[in-house]
Amino acid sequence: DLFFSEGGEIVPVSEMARLLGDAGIKSNDSLLIAGECLPCGSGPSPAFFTYWALKYLGHEKVRVLEGTIVDWKAAGLNISNTSAVRPVTEYVPHIRPELFASYEYVVTSGAQIVDARPANAYELGSIPGAINIPYQNVLVNDSMKPEEEREKLFRDLDRNRSVVVYTNIGVEAALVWFALNDSGYDARLY
Repeated sequence: DLFFSEGGEIVPVSEMARLLGDAGIKSNDSLLIAGECLPCGSGPSPAFFTYWALKYLGHEKVRVLEGTIVDWKAAGLNISNTSAVRPVTEYVPHIRPELFASYEYVVTSGAQIVDARPANAYELGSIPGAINIPYQNVLVNDSMKPEEEREKLFRDLDRNRSVVVYTNIGVEAALVWFALNDSGYDARLY
């Protein structure tokens, strides 16, 4: 949540880099992202948003844990209730602008728009022409659905055109962005 301002917008790249550097993370570190949204009733969307943010910053060696920390523990892997403390370092971003969709991009690019909010929110109002693919539909038991099941969800999308995914603040949209990106689509987060 530190990647967002009080107004709900993504903080500047320099602030994201400072936060990562303060946590002792370098841009060439190998990272595994795990986490869930406990205040909002669980779910993996913060991990997928953090993955998107790191990819946007140009971080190459980053992955998302498939499943939950409970699954990690069940596999016999170590867990800790103590946060690791690493020395402050400098995080040097290498922005990948092709992962971010600005308002201008949405208006002028001819991209396909995906509204990843739940169907009831989509029905109240959406960007004209947006296709509704609720973020929950790409998941099964808080893990990404297999690709063949995701392809059914994406059947109305043209694989040869870019796709812009959005929700109210983007965290949940990152789930659909990840699923599209993982399935070979040119996807951006708005």
